[in-house]
Formats: sequence, C-alpha cells, structure tokens
Amino acid sequence: MRSLRYVVEEDEIFFLKANGRGVVYIPLRGAIIEVNAAAAQALLPGGEEDDRAQILHQITHEISSMAKSTLVKDLKRSEGFSPYAVGLCLTNKCNLACAYCHADSGPSGSTFLPVEVAKAALDFAYANAVAAGKCLEVSFPGTGEPTEAWPQMTAIVNYVEGLTQHHEPGLKISMSTNGVFGREKAKFIADHFTGVSLSMDGPAEIQNAHRPSAFGFGTFDSVFKTASYFFDRGFLFSIRATVSSLSVDRMSEIWDFFEKYFPGVAVGFERMNPLGRGRACAIRPPSIHDFNRNFERLFAEADRHKGLLLNSGVGKLNQLQSAFCKSLSYPCMTITPDAKISACTRDGAPDYFHYGCWNATTRSFDVDMDKVAYFRSITVDRFPECADCYAKYHCAGDCFDLRKAGIRRCLTNRRMIMLDLLHKLDHDRSITSVTQADPRYKEISERLYHK
Repeated sequence: MRSLRYVVEEDEIFFLKANGRGVVYIPLRGAIIEVNAAAAQALLPGGEEDDRAQILHQITHEISSMAKSTLVKDLKRSEGFSPYAVGLCLTNKCNLACAYCHADSGPSGSTFLPVEVAKAALDFAYANAVAAGKCLEVSFPGTGEPTEAWPQMTAIVNYVEGLTQHHEPGLKISMSTNGVFGREKAKFIADHFTGVSLSMDGPAEIQNAHRPSAFGFGTFDSVFKTASYFFDRGFLFSIRATVSSLSVDRMSEIWDFFEKYFPGVAVGFERMNPLGRGRACAIRPPSIHDFNRNFERLFAEADRHKGLLLNSGVGKLNQLQSAFCKSLSYPCMTITPDAKISACTRDGAPDYFHYGCWNATTRSFDVDMDKVAYFRSITVDRFPECADCYAKYHCAGDCFDLRKAGIRRCLTNRRMIMLDLLHKLDHDRSITSVTQADPRYKEISERLYHK
C-alpha cells in the first residue's frame, strides 16, 4: 500500500494505491474517488507532472461545491475551563482480576471518590452546560469497576437526575463496565443510563481465561446474563473485546458469536496492550501482523453482520477530529478516585496527566490552566510524522498515553481506514459508521447513538 499527500488550494488530497486500486480521498470534503490506471500512474512519483497537475485541478473543481468539514474536536474546544462533561472514576477496586488489566486493578483497591466531590463536579459542569445550552454528560470510567462503588454511584445518579430535571438539552449517563453483577444492578443501569460499553472478550473459554473473577472463577455466565438482559430490554450497549495471542485467530468466530446472541450491537476489537498486569502475564499481545490480518477478515465478512465494527484507534469514517481524546480537548473533566482532575483515565491515571485537584478547604477545584492549555494543544498537527497520513483525521494522532508508553497503532489505523474507504466505494456504506443516507441508519443509530 502506498499513499501520497497533495495540497491544492488549501485542500488536502490523499492518493492511495492499495489492493490494485487507485483511490483519491479528501477527508475534509467527505470525498472518495476511484481513479483509473492512467490517473493513478500520474499521481505516483515519477508520473508526468503536467498530467498530475491536470488531474488535481479537475479533482479540486469537482469537489469545490462540497461543504468543507470542521473537525469535531475543534468545534468543541473552549478558551477557558468550562467543562459540561464529567468523568467520575468512582474507585480503584475491581471484582475481576483480568490477566491483562492495564490499570492493575483488583479487589485490593480501597479508594473511593467522595460523593461530595462528585456532586461538586456535577454542579460545576451543570452550570457550564446551562450557560452553553449543552447536554450535561456524565460518565463512569475506570480505573476500577464502577459498580463496586454502588452506593456512591446510585447516590450520584439520583442527584444528577434531580439536578437536570428541567434542563432542556438533557442528560446523558454512560459507563465502562465488566458486567459482572446481578439483575438488580442491571435493571438500575438500564432504567437510568443512556448507554454502556460492556467488556466481554468472546465465548466462555476466552472470557474466562482473559477475565477471571478476583477469586479465580469464570465470569462468562454473569456477563452473558447482563448482556442478554440489556439486549432484551432494548438498552443501548456496545461490546468491547480485547484480543490476545490466545484469541487473535478467533476474531471472526467471536464476532459471529456476538452477532448470534446480540444482533445489531456494535463490537469493538482492541489489541491487548503490554501495560499494567499485561506486562508480565502469560497471555501475550498478538502480533500486529496477526491482529491486522484477522481484522481484515472481519471487514470482508462485515455485510453479514447488523452491527458496526469498531476500534478505538480507527474511530469512525464519518467522524473527523483533530484530537483523539475527549479528556484532552473536549470541554470535559475527569475526576480520579483520590479527587484529582486528570486528562487520562488509563493506566491508573498517571500523575503526568493530572492538572488539578479538589480543595477541601475552599470546597472547590484548583485547576492549573497552563496544563489545561498544554493538554488541549495535543492535536494531530503536533506530530510531524502524521502530516502526510490519510488516516490522521480519524485517529487524530491516536491515544497520547499509548504514545508515551511507546505503543503505536499506525499500521492498524491506516489499514482499517483504507479498507473502509474501499467498502464505501463498492457498497456506498461504511462498516464503522452510518449516515442518514444509509438504509441502516434508523436501526443502528437508535441502538448505537440512542436517537
């Protein structure tokens, strides 16, 4: 696969030669054009300069009437610090002992976010949401399992629902969860949450090997019951499946398994990272080659699935962004269990990402605005190596924490976007996203986007 970048009249035009085909992609115009062999040859190095200029001129003429997109995260950037989205990391305790846990969480966790701090964060963000006319967004990410802080969670949910009952733009509540809990908790979540990301790695033997309980028992039966309850309720959830060397050659089987029991649910496949317990556990990350090879097979089989195929590095074909992470650039604040403000919820929210904390004396948050400015400056334009990449407005430079850990997903990101571009050309539909023109829009958007 080869790719080249041209800039013509402020339009970035990317040429891709892949799978024997020549494709021109202009992401900020939403244009995908397949070119013939002669045009492809002219656009490659060594082609006739006059022919290349003529082809590029013709392309820019054809796309001139198409609206130019504003990058998603640029739209949501703000000058000061007025977040209207809050991530509340309730605890570092977890009821599982996943072999590869990047945060090294488990039953020994003993830190819980004080409810008064969570309420103060919600009050602050709600005032900003009212001022901006925005929906208040509340999430419960890691580093532990949020439902292990059940009294705190229910108190916070009840509080924020009361707080926003007359707020017309509304309230969204989401969570990342392992799903290992009983029906009572599942019912509360389905009754009150907008949606959840459910971690489940596949059939029983994979799930139990990857994600045993803190006491060594299998967790498949419990999480499968939770997923089934959510699905039967019509509750919005997506599935996040971590792929290891143990499961990489079974990715197609895993997706078929989820499609069989939860048709239409979006499934994200994420390559295991050697972080936290994953550095030394017996289960190892798959090779990039094996992961990409099997991911390509999923793309080839996508039309027999109702749900979308996701990956955090790739993003969605219909979403362009300049910054990868909501916490880095979006009006958002994430509070750790020890009441610090963080721009990251991975790896135990390392100190590097902290830019403020709760001040118990003043009963308010102290914020380092220099660090806020720094984190918001981390866009794809910051990385020279990304300048000529056609996938840069989808991965947006990828996860900054993974970059700092020396983990790069460029090969996967580029390959997946290229495959989706080809699928879009051939079938007028994306595998990773839907638009209103897509016949699947109503069904998928109702489940995935809660519309």
